[in-house]
Amino acid sequence: MIAIPAEAIRAGFLEFLCEFWALDHNNSLGLARRPLKTKAEEVTAEISRTAITLHPLYPILMHVLRDLADHAAAIDLLGKSRTTLLHVRHIEELYTVSKYLLASRDRYQEFAWRWESFETLHAIRNRVLNLKEPLDPRMIAWIDANLDKVKKYFGKKFEADPLKCIDQWEKLSNWLYKIPLGEIFEKSGRLQSYTSAAYDWNSQAVHLSPLGDTYIGYKLEHHDYGDFAVDSARTHIHKMCHECLAIVADQSSLRKYYLRQVILEAYELLCTKPAYYMRLANKGGQFSLLTDLLLKKPFDFNAVMNAAIGGPPKDHLLLDLSGAVQGT
Repeated sequence: MIAIPAEAIRAGFLEFLCEFWALDHNNSLGLARRPLKTKAEEVTAEISRTAITLHPLYPILMHVLRDLADHAAAIDLLGKSRTTLLHVRHIEELYTVSKYLLASRDRYQEFAWRWESFETLHAIRNRVLNLKEPLDPRMIAWIDANLDKVKKYFGKKFEADPLKCIDQWEKLSNWLYKIPLGEIFEKSGRLQSYTSAAYDWNSQAVHLSPLGDTYIGYKLEHHDYGDFAVDSARTHIHKMCHECLAIVADQSSLRKYYLRQVILEAYELLCTKPAYYMRLANKGGQFSLLTDLLLKKPFDFNAVMNAAIGGPPKDHLLLDLSGAVQGT
């Protein structure tokens, strides 16, 4: 049980923000309360600044970051409403898919090929299933050149002539075909979120429901469900900084940026909901350790950073790609 009052802990956070980023109380709250879209765009800029463009997952993750900003903008416009939950859920899926892709280091080249090839795959599928027209010469040449990969990643039943395996092409409806979303959540250590959300995001439970308009205001101990949902979206956007450390050349700068966001959010929570912060800190774990470190002087910056955001992930490609042309 933490015996120090919330006011003293808040003062420690503010001293840390002032010492390392020259932020006072008003500046700190102003930064913490910016629109979600602004935060998402800033995260994108920080990651893109030294992104290793030759990393196999670079195009996919840049697309993820653009999507995050779009859904963040929608949440800003919609506020706390049942429609917001759709965008919150999509942000969680984008984060989790990114986490899964980056953790699957032995499949980077496969994912890159899937992403790069899916426009052609989809065009072939549309030609065969919907237009019912013969393939053009470019499509035939592409299949000849890529059939081995198609068989390897999507199934051995695919043949050079799509008409002989049309049932297989019908199943090939997304670029991560044969990797179900539930499996992605499970292998990312987020299976509980996937299974518990099955009810929360079901259309008949939340949207087309007599409870639809009241569900978002469901009261929790320190906030309502709408607050919880928006906080969840913000957390997942900021956590992209940690996941994308594997594709940037300057990990140190990105980690410092991410740390600042975490400290700002915690400081805002101490200012607006001190009882909630104290509850989290008294559970032990990250908040307890962070509280302890920010009450000690002088500050140990690296210890605070590791407590707040963890250590940097290791990517076996970084040593080979760190000299690559960097993103803008």
